[in-house]
Amino acid sequence: AYYGESLLEIARDNELQMEGACDGTCGCSTCHVILEEPLFNALPEALTDESDLLDSINNSTKTSRLGCQLL
Repeated sequence: AYYGESLLEIARDNELQMEGACDGTCGCSTCHVILEEPLFNALPEALTDESDLLDSINNSTKTSRLGCQLL
């Protein structure tokens, strides 16, 4: 992994299965991940665009984030 790479990019670089239909532009929610609470709490808050997308999906949890937004 390189500084500034998103979780989505890291997953793809390592041939891990993570969809990203919008290619990491925060335009969809296909790279939705559910984090363990300690990790979630250590991250900065999601920006409005990410929060809005997470609010629109059925399986979102309180520790959900988008892989394309986790740098």
